[in-house]
Amino acid sequence: MTTVPVAPTALEIVEAEWLSHTNGPPITSLAALLHGRLNIDIATRCVTVEIMETGARFAVVFIDGAFLDVTDPNTPVLVRHTEERYEDGAMVEWGGGSWGESPIFANSGDPAYRDVVIPDSCNYDATWMLAP
Repeated sequence: MTTVPVAPTALEIVEAEWLSHTNGPPITSLAALLHGRLNIDIATRCVTVEIMETGARFAVVFIDGAFLDVTDPNTPVLVRHTEERYEDGAMVEWGGGSWGESPIFANSGDPAYRDVVIPDSCNYDATWMLAP
């Protein structure tokens, strides 16, 4: 009897189609710093960061190329455009800038932001635009 080795099959990654992200790299320069706990909520389809000192929550808009791996919905993993990986509850420190609560992106001077949509269920204290 001969055995033929079989190459291991990689699991296919299931990406959440609802992750808020830019349409290409932004031309806007944002230089503030966001530090807090990452919250990935599959039920409300929101990815937020909570500032521990104040309790403020920011909906986050990621740079194009980021995705949310929901292959195992009990342990979603955010993968940034830089290939850094973050699980729900991770402490993060990300550059960018706040665009306030319920921003309207359609009239943005930066074309990367014009198609961004923040679902009503994700409108907390403000929206954070991640810097590249």
